[in-house]
Amino acid sequence: MNYKNRIRQLRKLKRQDQRRLGNELGVSQQIISRIETNSNTMSIDLLLNIARYFNVSTDYLLGVSDIKRPFGKDYSSCDVMERYAELIASYEELNCSHKEVVLVLIERLADSEKGVVTV
Repeated sequence: MNYKNRIRQLRKLKRQDQRRLGNELGVSQQIISRIETNSNTMSIDLLLNIARYFNVSTDYLLGVSDIKRPFGKDYSSCDVMERYAELIASYEELNCSHKEVVLVLIERLADSEKGVVTV
């Protein structure tokens, strides 16, 4: 996914129109529109501001990575990546019904962190 689609996707997830996002970032609605239609490049400062605003890494924003890492966090540690790889390998060893249980549990925990009540 390229950056114009990522920015549009993140903006829509926050239920914002281009004007409001532009106001939050200190740019015009036209600038946001041009970025989302790929008819405008953005400065490094604007890229960083957008990443900071949506709390995602610039790699995610630019489509270099599909992992939504929080802005400014250093996840280059081999230990963290190794742990993720171990968890994924363990998940892959589960049967389909157990995988579904894990996914439901993760979704409920994530909702709980956000304050969403699930039944």
